[in-house]
Amino acid sequence: MKSPITVYVTHTDPLLVAGIVATFSQNEEILVLQPPISRECLRHAKIVVADYRNGLALHQLTKTDFGGHGPAVLIISYARGGSKVRAALEAGVHGYILQDCTPQELIHSVRQLARGLRYVAPAVAAEMVTSLSQSTLTTRELDTLHLLAQGYSNKTIATRLNIALNTAKVHVKALMLKLDSTTRTQAVVTAIHRGLITENSSS
Repeated sequence: MKSPITVYVTHTDPLLVAGIVATFSQNEEILVLQPPISRECLRHAKIVVADYRNGLALHQLTKTDFGGHGPAVLIISYARGGSKVRAALEAGVHGYILQDCTPQELIHSVRQLARGLRYVAPAVAAEMVTSLSQSTLTTRELDTLHLLAQGYSNKTIATRLNIALNTAKVHVKALMLKLDSTTRTQAVVTAIHRGLITENSSS
């Protein structure tokens, strides 16, 4: 019998952790390592399943401590925005799935990483393709978008960016066109969904 896939699970959502551990416990080929986390634990883990922030931090830690030979990192997150996913994958994270994934997809992603492959949930991959295919926003349009997300009027945007009111209106109109939106609120929601800005930008 081949050795089990050793997995360490850490997440900010304790209920999600319980669900993940329960799913793994029903599969004989996966052995869940118990917390608390330690370098020794990571040394024996094949895969680490974590939330976005912890996943990035643990990946950096394993690269530093184990010279790139540490466990593969699988991020499970609600965030599907193209920019966040790209940032994680470019940092070297091995897998990315969504919190509403099925138990079958969770197991499949772990198996893929255990084989030395990468895995990105189909819905996330599709979102990345959509994000990359969108018209690129100019620097000034991005500045306008951030102010738009905070609820500022065209007049205030013009003042903040030190541009003419008509110029501000042109930037807002261009944003609406590129984001295929008919209202300012829809433009902001679409921008967040595509990973162009974060939800914090609108607070």
